[in-house]
Amino acid sequence: MRSATPERAKQRAKYNRRVKVWLREHTHCRACLTLAEEAGLAIRVIRLASECHHMRGRNGDLLMDESWWLPVCRTCHEWITTHGRLARQLGLIVDVDYRHQ
Repeated sequence: MRSATPERAKQRAKYNRRVKVWLREHTHCRACLTLAEEAGLAIRVIRLASECHHMRGRNGDLLMDESWWLPVCRTCHEWITTHGRLARQLGLIVDVDYRHQ
């Protein structure tokens, strides 16, 4: 694996600090609710968020773009990454068109 550039390492450190605060402000998993609604469950268990899912990825400036961050629990984050097609249909993953950035 390639090591990060000094600029990216600095950005990653800033991200790590910010995401800790952000998770204290966004305490519940937003994917739990989405997945429960999709499954038609009447009883919804919404777990505490422990991770930040980057709905549009983490490349370049997207790492720090909080408008595309989604608070998720570990279980839902794993589900999102292993069920890409359905996650896209549910709006949990948004594709980026790099030609227009």
